[in-house]
Amino acid sequence: MLHSGFRRQEVPSFTKENLAQVDRVASSPLFHGSEALSKLLRYLADRTLNSPADHLKEYQIATEVLGRPPDFDPQTDACVRVQVARLRSKLAEYYESVGGSDPVIIHLPKGGYALSFEQRPVDDPSGATAVSAKTSRRFILQPRVLAILCLVAVSSSLLTAVLISAFGKPNKHADLRSDATSPAMMIFWAPFLHDQDGPYIVYSNAAFVGSPMTGLRYFDPARDQQSAVSEHYTGVGEVMGAVRLGILFDQFGRQFRLKRSGLFTLDEAAHRNLIFLGSPTENPPLGKILSTHEFVFGMLPADPQHRSGVLSLHPRAGEQADFPSSPMWNGEDYAIIALAPGLDPSRRVLTLEGTSTLTTQAAAEFVCDPSQLADLVGKLGATSKDPLPTFEAVIRVRVEGDVPLESHLVALRKTQ
Repeated sequence: MLHSGFRRQEVPSFTKENLAQVDRVASSPLFHGSEALSKLLRYLADRTLNSPADHLKEYQIATEVLGRPPDFDPQTDACVRVQVARLRSKLAEYYESVGGSDPVIIHLPKGGYALSFEQRPVDDPSGATAVSAKTSRRFILQPRVLAILCLVAVSSSLLTAVLISAFGKPNKHADLRSDATSPAMMIFWAPFLHDQDGPYIVYSNAAFVGSPMTGLRYFDPARDQQSAVSEHYTGVGEVMGAVRLGILFDQFGRQFRLKRSGLFTLDEAAHRNLIFLGSPTENPPLGKILSTHEFVFGMLPADPQHRSGVLSLHPRAGEQADFPSSPMWNGEDYAIIALAPGLDPSRRVLTLEGTSTLTTQAAAEFVCDPSQLADLVGKLGATSKDPLPTFEAVIRVRVEGDVPLESHLVALRKTQ
């Protein structure tokens, strides 16, 4: 049965079968905890089956499903594309697991918002050929536990192509709105553009035990053997952050090297510019190379709810001393953005670390946004004539529906 807010009418039996499949998928355990995706799936199904001649627009989805206000602007808010990409990956995951023998396969083709329905061949009860190779590849690239396969040097163009193929082609006005020639962008990224080889982008990959089929959890040294550890998975925020950075360096015409932190060595860090994506607790090399001195993650000592968040180690008069994280995925959260000298003082290390994977994504999006960087560069007093000073900053991130929406600079310290 479709969501109560959507239109209903008598439909042919084949369409009824499709509607039953939509309900089966949306009600499955895999979609539990993803109410926004379930609602989006039902909405797209309703529009696809009942109004096939209509061409859905981002504005309709944003205002009718995602709760955006009437002044929603798809050019500045990518929430629809993010949620559609998540739904596409979730569907692929469903058919590679609990839906492997379902009679109808639901696809969400790229380039639009209409669903397509494919009947499983009756002579294939095992489901071995039901999911196309393309769908299987999309499952491999599911965002929650993305198995990053780029473990060797790649060009930004190649990585961008690989990741965009997983998440869909960005909108040229929104996801590609970074103007690589703006003064603020050139000032901020100048340290990373002088090196023709480009920087290393090192993304966190926490130690997990288990498998995607049986369930994954964090490694617990008190009860797990080291040999059971898998370091092949990372969060959706780190992946989306890598997408943004890949697009940006492609615009700059520069290469970069992508590595998961478990494979990164100090020898590689000695003479290179570095960008770290992810929490320092899940990015061990970061602790050996750099530690922040103004803002750190930790438990808030005076908080009656015993929350964690970002602590200001040297708060000034009238300034906020700590920044508590929201106990849920929705609400306000924080990220630290820091620029520091590398092991080679002529190099730079940029850290983009969040209290959650979503705020890590927000930090990456912040440094790829010319308007955000204009504010940051202006507050640092940086110009094109002088090197960008090193700094530590805190941004506040508003998260809704598991998507980081708005970020604002709330604290800043020059460290040079």
